[in-house]
Amino acid sequence: MSSPNSSDDLRGRLKALSNRYAVEILRALSPRAGDIVPSLGWDDIVDNILIMQGLSPPSIMVEGERTEEQSKYEKRRKQLATAGTLYESMEKLVASNFVRAVGERGRKHRRYMITHDGRLALSAMNLILGPTPKDTVMGRAAKVLLRYKNFVRLLPAQAKFLEEIRDVSGNLILQMPPGSGKTFLAMMIILTKLEQGVKCLYMTPLISISRQLIDEYGDLLSQLGYSVVRYDAHSDATEEMLEKADFIIGIYESVLSAFLSKRGWLNKVKLVVVDELTELGGTGEEPTPRALGTDRSCRLDLLITRLKNNAQIITLSSRFGDTDTVAKWLDAAVFRPNVRLVPDEYVVTPDDEGVRISSADGTHMHQSTERSRLDAIHEYIGEYKTKSLLVVVGSRESAEFYAQRISKAYPRDINNEVIERIIGDDEDLPAASRLKALLEHGVAFHHAGLTTSLRGRLERELKLGNIRCVVSTTGIAAGASFPFDYVAIVLDRALRAFIDRSRYLQIAGRIGEYYLTEHGGSVFIALSKETVEEEQDDVVIEELLHQPLIPLRPGPIDPYLLCALIVEEIIGHRRINTETIVDRLLMLVRETLRGTTDAKYVGIVRREIEELFKWMEKMGITSMDSGGVYVGSDAKHAIHEELNPLDYVKVRDRLHDDVDFGETELIDTIMKFRLVQVTRPRTYVPTKVELKAAGLGNIDDWYSEQVKKRETIKREVMRGWINEEPIREVIETAIEMGINGDERARRWMSLDEGDMITMMDWAADIALSIAAYLKRVGRKKSANQFVIFSKRLRFGLKEDAASSDLMDLVIPCKDGSTKRLSRVEIRTLVDRGYASIQDIVRKDIDPSKRKPARTRFSKNCGLDPGYAVEIYKAAQKHIRPQPKTS
Repeated sequence: MSSPNSSDDLRGRLKALSNRYAVEILRALSPRAGDIVPSLGWDDIVDNILIMQGLSPPSIMVEGERTEEQSKYEKRRKQLATAGTLYESMEKLVASNFVRAVGERGRKHRRYMITHDGRLALSAMNLILGPTPKDTVMGRAAKVLLRYKNFVRLLPAQAKFLEEIRDVSGNLILQMPPGSGKTFLAMMIILTKLEQGVKCLYMTPLISISRQLIDEYGDLLSQLGYSVVRYDAHSDATEEMLEKADFIIGIYESVLSAFLSKRGWLNKVKLVVVDELTELGGTGEEPTPRALGTDRSCRLDLLITRLKNNAQIITLSSRFGDTDTVAKWLDAAVFRPNVRLVPDEYVVTPDDEGVRISSADGTHMHQSTERSRLDAIHEYIGEYKTKSLLVVVGSRESAEFYAQRISKAYPRDINNEVIERIIGDDEDLPAASRLKALLEHGVAFHHAGLTTSLRGRLERELKLGNIRCVVSTTGIAAGASFPFDYVAIVLDRALRAFIDRSRYLQIAGRIGEYYLTEHGGSVFIALSKETVEEEQDDVVIEELLHQPLIPLRPGPIDPYLLCALIVEEIIGHRRINTETIVDRLLMLVRETLRGTTDAKYVGIVRREIEELFKWMEKMGITSMDSGGVYVGSDAKHAIHEELNPLDYVKVRDRLHDDVDFGETELIDTIMKFRLVQVTRPRTYVPTKVELKAAGLGNIDDWYSEQVKKRETIKREVMRGWINEEPIREVIETAIEMGINGDERARRWMSLDEGDMITMMDWAADIALSIAAYLKRVGRKKSANQFVIFSKRLRFGLKEDAASSDLMDLVIPCKDGSTKRLSRVEIRTLVDRGYASIQDIVRKDIDPSKRKPARTRFSKNCGLDPGYAVEIYKAAQKHIRPQPKTS
């Protein structure tokens, strides 16, 4: 007789588990976590299996009436209940001691319970088979994503979503903690809609989040046959690409711009996912002259108001106060699971003896003699090299200061290959070189001064756990979670002014629920010495840990945006009555979240509209006749090309004639535009009409003085960049010219390569809009100049190189990605006589020579020979006629 653990016995038991319904039966009998093991009758087991197959019992009908759904369910139930295969599977599970049968033999009298062996077998089978969501539309999408992401189970909140929601047909607010899998659920919904042929839009507040989405789900969507387009200032999205795309990922401002320009592709979007809905919460303060137009919450408020009338809205966010008001505004259901894991919370307080670290629940306390909060935190952590730490601060300067300090006192191990992957070709850039010096000690900083591509590479290595310590500004608090054991929030002056309970939870959630489940995690709230001395420590802790969450209340619409809305309404008609425009705009304002929660808001906006109308008529943007108000021909062309009237009037006179512009004139023209002025270092000064419309006074004199110095920096940065000077030299020279020997001014003139590239991308977009406007009004010479100037701004090239098409060449990489020629490589090719993609292929063709043209190109072009061959192949592919698709 074989022992219970013999191989023969094991084979027999595995055979029992291989029966058709074996796993379904075990799952039907398995209790939920924490529940007692139930004993179920045959009918209960059949019902549970049908639910797992996506067939829930239909609603009870009036006697005598049977719906098609009820008939279908009863037919399937009868087939399953009487099936010999199901009963045979049960008998074999009982014989193998996976299930215990209680009562008389026969289906009607017996009850069944899963045994301990059965639960162990089911656990093993679940690991082998992976998660098995219900066979519903959502469940099938979940299976696709789980397989693609290589996840072995759903997170608790995700599982609860599948239990409660079979289909998403209306608007929905997903309120879940950071790191609990909101994006996964959103992608489930998106997959179901794409399968139905619905065009989908995913809106994010940051380019970094858009990039993360492409990185995580782009390949899957491509495999499934869906086209994906990223839409922001750094992407190459064309109107044709946006028109054809199945799935668009764009930042708020880019989508709003498309709406104001009445882009046709937006009308086809029928599902919109709004990520980070908490961005709807304004600053809570009335605007000041210097900060006018900086509150993006009013833009998101307006955008959602426009979108919700034409598309289904899904919002993603952590919790916020007064959810019912937002749900009513959106006419949305709310999914807010009570499944929530929280990290341990500690308060770090400087005192006379050093630094005290106390658990927020008061259970224990650690007293350190260290004077530095971060020293005390490292002391508390102990073996810090084996743990990962995120430190969040309020400014770039603080991020780099603390990162440098930690790198010296608490270096971590790091692989040199990781450093090389992160830095890439950016080693000579100012911020990147400072980052590299710290990475050599295993510590990083993260802020918007780094280029978006470098931040993306840094975030990928953080997710892989290859970097164990990073000090960051709050930008890292949005988007993907990271595998951190500890998060330290250093409440310096800048961060203290920014943070509230909602933002605290957002930052604390960077640990992520999956990592928290597996490894645990802790959050340190590091109070400043000033906070303690002012006896505000209890107030701060109460606010961050215990106060109710603040409701989302968007800021008021600013005059710049309102001006764009006014002219959008006017140019849609040949003539229109002024009061009709006002009524339409105020109707839109009433429908915003701000309009539904602020009784005075409509009256305030009405006064702004009246002021702007007066200004536009005075400036000749609009005119009146017996038919109503209309926009003049020239201004109408400018508006069609996305030039806001408040910007247009500043450059109208200099664009009036079709003339050649000097480099200085081109730069001065671009510098007049608000989009360039709001980039770092900020030089935006609202116009008199904007200040008057908003009911604000004049700009402070000290800020006006700073603006003059900052404008010098921006002009010099543009000049150096388009003349192909190295980025480090461009920035350093520009800052020195800006401060003009006043070292005290240096702290207000911070500029890194990330800021510079952002400014150049936006400036390039403006130059293209100007070119399109000039082309519309027949000033072709000037239009061509601005087209070339746009390329110079975007790629950092002199005029001869910008006149070529070399920047359009796409070169495949070994890892499957693509790249374009750098500005240095383009200059090398142009100086060697290769001024176009055609030249690369044809310049070295010589029938009298034995070696092929690509060999001569690789020898003559001045670039690495191996890389030159790849360039040549890419050029051949570029100019080769593409086969026509049927």
